[in-house]
Amino acid sequence: MLELFEIQAVLDATAAESAALHRSPVHLDAHLDHGQSLNESAHIRRSPDDWHDAVRQAAHNGTAVALLRALDAQVRTSALWRTPEVADASTAAFAEHRAVTEAVRAQYAEAARVTMLAHHGHVVVRELS
Repeated sequence: MLELFEIQAVLDATAAESAALHRSPVHLDAHLDHGQSLNESAHIRRSPDDWHDAVRQAAHNGTAVALLRALDAQVRTSALWRTPEVADASTAAFAEHRAVTEAVRAQYAEAARVTMLAHHGHVVVRELS
């Protein structure tokens, strides 16, 4: 499982970096705002996935998107997820997503990459430990 998470983190970090470099218009804030307005646990859990999909699409790298979708499917069926307190986990995740979003918007590619890597590390700690 950790190998899957490592590869997923590297590819997502590359996607965030590419999104910043491509200077493509991104609507990541809209995903964050929508996610933070939700109040049903199932919808709250899905919201970060939508945000990650938006970052990946903004990277304009079809190969990375395809690989990440395959990894996502494998992780969903294989991971032994611990269900954290939704409010606590989502608050931390949204703050991390906001930091990546700001780096992408400012076109700080290295900051977007490093912040996404840190986010993935935190996800593993929050949800698998």
